[in-house]
Amino acid sequence: MRYINTKTRAIIDSPFAISGGDWVEYSPTILNAEETTDKVEIDNGKNEEKIIETPTDITKKEIIAELEALGIEYDPKAKKDDLYKLMMGE
Repeated sequence: MRYINTKTRAIIDSPFAISGGDWVEYSPTILNAEETTDKVEIDNGKNEEKIIETPTDITKKEIIAELEALGIEYDPKAKKDDLYKLMMGE
């Protein structure tokens, strides 16, 4: 069977079942899904910092439209990444 580490994206083949940690059974859709999901970094389990990565397939205009639909105030001069974080509740 083939497995992928969702954190490091390392892919391995193993005749044994692997579970736990960040290992899941490999699927090409996992790689695509990982590109658009949030990533979380943990510092010794004490502090949790949420790092939001802006998907590349979304435009600044789409983010602004969503902010307006949600009634969220924003600075139209703000960068795309900052607007995305605002949209995601950061």
